[in-house]
Amino acid sequence: MGFNGQFFLKIIEWTDNMIVKEWCMYCGECAGVCPRNLIEVREISLNFNEKNCKECEICIQVCPVKALEKRDD
Repeated sequence: MGFNGQFFLKIIEWTDNMIVKEWCMYCGECAGVCPRNLIEVREISLNFNEKNCKECEICIQVCPVKALEKRDD
């Protein structure tokens, strides 16, 4: 539990455009639907080839635990 009884989300990975939350299960659903095959799943990490990403966000939509998020900044 965080400060004043609030929960804080821990971010474990981020790239220029993507945030991967700590509850990511590395199940590979995101990699399986990427139309450009730009996501590689490792044991405890995801590798994104953002240079060629067209930001379709299909990977975010299919994540069963909602562990992927697009960075807004």
